[in-house]
Amino acid sequence: MANRIFELRDDITLPTLDRRPDHFVFRTCLGYAVCMITSVRTGARTRKVELARNDSIDVMLAAYGTYFDGVMSEDALTNEVFQATRLLLESTGTRTGGDYLADGAEAVAVFLDGQITNRQQDSAPAR
Repeated sequence: MANRIFELRDDITLPTLDRRPDHFVFRTCLGYAVCMITSVRTGARTRKVELARNDSIDVMLAAYGTYFDGVMSEDALTNEVFQATRLLLESTGTRTGGDYLADGAEAVAVFLDGQITNRQQDSAPAR
């Protein structure tokens, strides 16, 4: 799908094969593929135009999120498309942004673990 878009548009230069995953068009098309697989998996056969339009926005937000630290959304589709697209890109060695939710949770866990350890050391009886 991405190759076809590159072929049809004169204003977009076809990137080399190893650079394609860095291109927004490629990441968006990958996100659409994930979105369609999700729709099939959940049993969708037809889609209302309004929902399809909303799904397009969700996919684009997810694609943008792969360049940065994720997406701040409560929309399940946006988050699922972002997670799957990022995982697929990273599995090919493509650099992506982190996941602020996962990275933030890990940082909080490390901080809290340090706080607990410090308190335990402070409250331990002196020898």
